[in-house]
Amino acid sequence: MTTAKTFMLKTTGLIIILLGTVIVAKAQPKGASFWLSAQLPVDVSPRWQWHNDLAYKSNGVTFKTYQRWYRTGLRYRISGKFNVAGGVGFLATQASTNKKDDEFGKEFRVWQEMIYQNPMKNDWQFQDRVRVEERFLQATATKPSSHILQLSDRVSFTKNLNKNWDLQFADEYFEQVIERKFVFSQNRLMGIGIYKISRKFQVQGAYIWAVRKTFTQHILQVTIRKIFSAYGRHDQGSE
Repeated sequence: MTTAKTFMLKTTGLIIILLGTVIVAKAQPKGASFWLSAQLPVDVSPRWQWHNDLAYKSNGVTFKTYQRWYRTGLRYRISGKFNVAGGVGFLATQASTNKKDDEFGKEFRVWQEMIYQNPMKNDWQFQDRVRVEERFLQATATKPSSHILQLSDRVSFTKNLNKNWDLQFADEYFEQVIERKFVFSQNRLMGIGIYKISRKFQVQGAYIWAVRKTFTQHILQVTIRKIFSAYGRHDQGSE
């Protein structure tokens, strides 16, 4: 890749993040949020991986918490192109839209997913992740307990710029099964800049435009990803 093309793609990624910052800063509290997350998978063999991720989501443009979660499970690499995973998740979400309400509703999830990824021409990579989650929400002061089946499909295209930088564009579509009916939940469009400190350690900055049933949301997300190995110096990659 020429120096001019590399500079152009890096600039595009920077513009996406800066534009997202401006949009989030100017958006109404209901339509904006900051997300902080950490992905900490552990390779326990060439094919098996212990999945770990945790996250914090803000309530609007504030430091108040809207949601926090921890998800864990096991991933099996079928081949270089296919892997499957499953596990459980523990979430706590603010029970109402009133920021003065400090009650958090607890949620337990059972999740399964399959990932297909394939290299393309000119240092691009395609990935498709299909995920199914069963959500068990406990009752709060304002809502009864409920059980929701959630399905999502995340399609992404990642461009390798150089040894340290990747640029990713992704779309994730969500539907839920409520009372035996498929109901649109949300759609997320994402622009993500990825800085690779090493093969197993990276920092990601993303702007997400989420279209929900009743409103749209502008999100800035910062993710730290570190892959640990429990069986030596092998590097088999991950999701």
